Amino acid sequence: MNLIDKHPDYKRIYESVVKLFKRKHYFCSGPLDETFYSMRVYETTKIIINKIKQPLKKELLLTASILHDCGKSRLKMNRIFKKNELLSTDKEEWGLHPIKGVPVAKKILKELGHSNEFIKEISYLIKEHDNRELQNKTIELKILQDADLVGDMGLADFIRPFLWGGKFNQQIIESIKFMIKERQAKDINKLNLEISKKMAEIQYKIKEDLIKQISELINTNLID
Repeated sequence: MNLIDKHPDYKRIYESVVKLFKRKHYFCSGPLDETFYSMRVYETTKIIINKIKQPLKKELLLTASILHDCGKSRLKMNRIFKKNELLSTDKEEWGLHPIKGVPVAKKILKELGHSNEFIKEISYLIKEHDNRELQNKTIELKILQDADLVGDMGLADFIRPFLWGGKFNQQIIESIKFMIKERQAKDINKLNLEISKKMAEIQYKIKEDLIKQISELINTNLID
């Protein structure tokens, strides 16, 4: 691992990713704002790293956490949205972003002077970050996969339904109803590490408390 690999410029890497998302305007505002969620995964990764009591490749992992969703900048949005509707092909297209992210990340890291070996390991993490069924995962992949989920929980997850509501011209009342209905902690079973599961439980408690508070806003005899 060369000197640059040992000292990645995380801020510069993040700025490169932000530029990509800004060119694809869907991903720099509203419910799909990857300028926010990529940052959240990076910060969540740092928290998990500090709780892990075993050797791991910190620089590799933090770099991958910033770049993991960069492939979304290559997605065909006409296979995801049509005006204000989600298309039936949206999940298929979303599923391509890990593979599409590999060449994007390679280009960014080569321009910043990182070694081929470092880039190869980053590429593995990006390609497999959504593959929950993969066997014999490295500790770095386990952490990245968990940070990807936990970073989007709690307050961050609470914000998103309102952003979706704005995009699809939905009443605030309907966004609140959606959160009340979809409040189960279903993603905890997808996590790899016990540390991550404990973090997720805390985040779900935060969201649950917020839902209880906001549900009072529609406690009225004017609506069903």
